[in-house]
Amino acid sequence: MLIDHGTGNDIRFEGQFLGSGGIHLFGNNNTVIAPPETVLGMNIEIRGSNNTISLAYGAHIADGYALFIADGCNLSIGMGSTIEHAQLWFHETADITIGVDCMLSSAVFASVSDVHSIFDEDGNRINYARSIVIENHVWVGRGVTLLKGTRIGEGAIIGAGSTISGTVEPRTLVVGPPKKVIRRNVHWHRAFLNKIEV
Repeated sequence: MLIDHGTGNDIRFEGQFLGSGGIHLFGNNNTVIAPPETVLGMNIEIRGSNNTISLAYGAHIADGYALFIADGCNLSIGMGSTIEHAQLWFHETADITIGVDCMLSSAVFASVSDVHSIFDEDGNRINYARSIVIENHVWVGRGVTLLKGTRIGEGAIIGAGSTISGTVEPRTLVVGPPKKVIRRNVHWHRAFLNKIEV
């Protein structure tokens, strides 16, 4: 379902809506790009303006909710990436980038900001929004929270129920809090296999 209450929005959705999935636009001059072979079961609500949502070929989002309150944000989901269920919040201007062949499990939460302001003793704000980057072939487990400024390196695995901020090194298995590397030089595959060539 696509509902556009704004003006100047550029909607190039050639994918398939799944279940109650839909895009609801209330802002102006937003861009939505979804080529064929993309599936969207998530509800995306865009209240801001000048935002861009780009789904690459084969991206499959089964369920969830994305909220764009701010202006000038970008959500990019790479080719072949899958999301079982996620909440993605854009209350301030920053981006969420999900690379190629990523796998996000159910009940994943990511927010580019703390939603409210925090100040130091001199009245200066100390918690500005920061972008979240998930590099290629990352597996994010069930119930993971990704805080603003998180960057997850290629091939990493985030254990179920973790809360993550800062940088996660490539090909590491990480849990938290506190963030802890359980194993390095790991590889993962969507199928049940006994061995792979690395």
